[in-house]
Amino acid sequence: MQVQIRRISLRSVFLVTMALNGIVGFLVGLILAIVATVDVPAGTEPNLLSRLGIWSVVVFPVLYGIGAGLFGAIAAALYNSVASLVGGVRVEIPDLQPRWHPQHDRREEPE
Repeated sequence: MQVQIRRISLRSVFLVTMALNGIVGFLVGLILAIVATVDVPAGTEPNLLSRLGIWSVVVFPVLYGIGAGLFGAIAAALYNSVASLVGGVRVEIPDLQPRWHPQHDRREEPE
C-alpha cells in the first residue's frame, strides 16, 4: 500500500527535533564542561568556554534544542508549501496482518 505524505505538523517536528538535539546539546555540553575543568595557565585570561564551565551542560542543550526546533519547523513549513504544489512524498507501507489479540482467541472455560 502506498501512502502520500501531504502535510507535516509543524508542532510535532519542532518538538521532536528540539528533544533530539537537546540530547545532543547535553552531550556536547558535558564534554565541554569536562574540557573546561582543565586549569587555565597562570597569567592568561580565561576564555568563554572556561567561564561557562559546568553551565555549558545547561546552555548547550537549550541552544541546540531551540535552534534545531526552529530550523525543523521552517523545513516542515517549506515541505508543506512544496508538497501542496507538486504532491507529497510517497511511502510504501506493507499491509498489516492482524496479530493475535486476546479478544480474538477467547476460550470458554468449563463450568
